[in-house]
Amino acid sequence: MTDTSSGGTSYAGFWIRVVAYIIDIVVLAVPIVVISIVLPGTVDASGMPAGPSLAGSLIGAAIIMAYVGLLESSAKQATLGKMALGLKVTSVDGARLSLGQAIFRVWPYYATGIAGALDALVGTGMIISLIVGIAAFVACVVVAFTPMKQGLHDMIASTLVVKK
Repeated sequence: MTDTSSGGTSYAGFWIRVVAYIIDIVVLAVPIVVISIVLPGTVDASGMPAGPSLAGSLIGAAIIMAYVGLLESSAKQATLGKMALGLKVTSVDGARLSLGQAIFRVWPYYATGIAGALDALVGTGMIISLIVGIAAFVACVVVAFTPMKQGLHDMIASTLVVKK
C-alpha cells in the first residue's frame, strides 16, 4: 500500500488512496444528496433526466473544494478519509499546503461538477462532464505508476500524499 523508495518517506500508494477517497465520498454524500433534492437536475424535452442543474453542480463543486481545501491545508493536512488511514498531504518539501494549493491539487474531484455546470449551461447533456471525468480518472490512476506515488494533480501542484 505504501512505498518507501526515497529517503525513508512512506508514500501512499494507489489503493490506500482509493479507500480514503471512498470514505470522503461517503462523508460528502450527505450534503450532495441534500443539494440534489433541493435543486433537482435538468430534464430534456421528453422529461428524461439530462444532468444536474447549474446551481447544483456549482454548489457541489464548491462543497468539495471547501471540504478538501480546508482540511488538507489545516494542521491535520488530511481529509477525514486520509486521517482515518493515517495519511497526510504535504508539499514536495514536506511543508503544509496553502489553501490555494490544496484546492488546486484536488481538481480531479471537483472538475466534473464544474463541467456539469457547463453542460447544464450550454445544454450538451453530460458530454463535457464525461470528457473531464475521463481526464480526472487518468490523472488519479497515474498514482499507481510513479515512483513517489503522485497523480498528475499532485505533480502539477508539487504535492505528495504520505503515511504519517
